[in-house]
Amino acid sequence: MAGAKETPRQKLIALMYLVFITMLALNVSKEVLDGFGQMFKKIASANDRVDQSNDIYYNKKRPETLMQMVFTECQSGVGSEVSWNGYEHNVLLMNSPDRQFPNVSYLLGLGFEFDSRSVVSADLNLDGRPDLLVVERARDEERKMYVNRVHLLGNHLKTGHNWVGVHLPFEAATVGAQVVVKSGKHRQVLPVVTGDSYNSQHAFTVHFGLGKASAVDEILVQRANGKVTRLENPAINQFHAVSVKNDQ
Repeated sequence: MAGAKETPRQKLIALMYLVFITMLALNVSKEVLDGFGQMFKKIASANDRVDQSNDIYYNKKRPETLMQMVFTECQSGVGSEVSWNGYEHNVLLMNSPDRQFPNVSYLLGLGFEFDSRSVVSADLNLDGRPDLLVVERARDEERKMYVNRVHLLGNHLKTGHNWVGVHLPFEAATVGAQVVVKSGKHRQVLPVVTGDSYNSQHAFTVHFGLGKASAVDEILVQRANGKVTRLENPAINQFHAVSVKNDQ
């Protein structure tokens, strides 16, 4: 239609035809023409695929021939040999007093780019500050296989706040238990669950931050089998081992 504005795709196709006709006029060899024709078919096919999908950045159709060709070539191993998002930075969310969860990974030096899937939180040195165990999944090119590397991320933040923790026995009845901490008018509840981290399991240990509270009135461990363990006036800033012998 006269006066109609050509799209980038239409301009590219017109340019390709112009080059093709010029090559014919110059008596270019058949091998070169065949190669040019194959390239034209690939570019046209890539354009068609792009036109049929939405651009994730602009939410509209934007033919990007070169990027589509690169993506088509590289995506063959996605899900098997290539990560869906191999350079996504790891994220650590902090539970702040105003009930928000800001991302503090960059500030704490934890915004790694390696592929980490399994994460376990555990107070390894029993100082009341939970540490992190992060498993990196890396490719060992010499052995042609994936290997796991464990990163120990120690928690050295000093807050001046109090805390209390409970070690629970490693048994089936512990799964699904609820641990309740009562301190004055405040009440905190944490469940003991499994399967909340990929291919890993947290220890049967529960940690509670107390803030400026200087005492705990009571700790209740309510098991899935209905039995209850009660600890009255437990000392703060330490862990307490709960035994099935104390069940009621």
